[in-house]
Amino acid sequence: MFKGLIQGPNHTEPWPWLQVDDVIEDWNDLLTDFKTYSPEHNEPTTGKARKGLLSVIMKDGDERLTPKLQEFVANAETWLDKNSKEILSYWPGGRGFNDLPTEVEVQITRQLPAPYRFNVHQESLLKYWSCVIYVQPDYGAGTGIYVGPEMKSRWGQCTWKPNRAFIFAGREGETYHDYEGVIDESRITVNLFIMKYKEKNL
Repeated sequence: MFKGLIQGPNHTEPWPWLQVDDVIEDWNDLLTDFKTYSPEHNEPTTGKARKGLLSVIMKDGDERLTPKLQEFVANAETWLDKNSKEILSYWPGGRGFNDLPTEVEVQITRQLPAPYRFNVHQESLLKYWSCVIYVQPDYGAGTGIYVGPEMKSRWGQCTWKPNRAFIFAGREGETYHDYEGVIDESRITVNLFIMKYKEKNL
């Protein structure tokens, strides 16, 4: 299903992160379906969105996904749930996940083209481990990596390449990052998260 995700960081500066290429094993079979989401989207407008939703998040069972991608997301959640404990064992020093129950979430997201930008931020406190797989377009903006609590110093980036993963475990006051769109095409990613377990209302 995925290659190279069950390992620790291969970069230590400015904080631990992992870059892996050729992550999705069935990439060639899924690429045509992924490309259907790359043109600029026009979902129903809400809030301050320019032409539609700034970020459209599609999860397991979302009818906006093609049948093939619905199957992919469902299988990815099963894979991630099965391997989450082993994955987390490679990322010590995070948010204390070793003693807490977890749950997983897999998303296919599309963000508006430039000038869309998600400003410098830390990952949600609910997320222990985050993996963003770049999907479409062929040329895009990767993930900016920042240093320090003032979020003013850009260290560098994980460069965009289709089927490349940018992975890290959130650390308070350290793991600052941002991302943005490119002109005329939506930014499509597959996101895998290992998260704090949330009690469901029955």
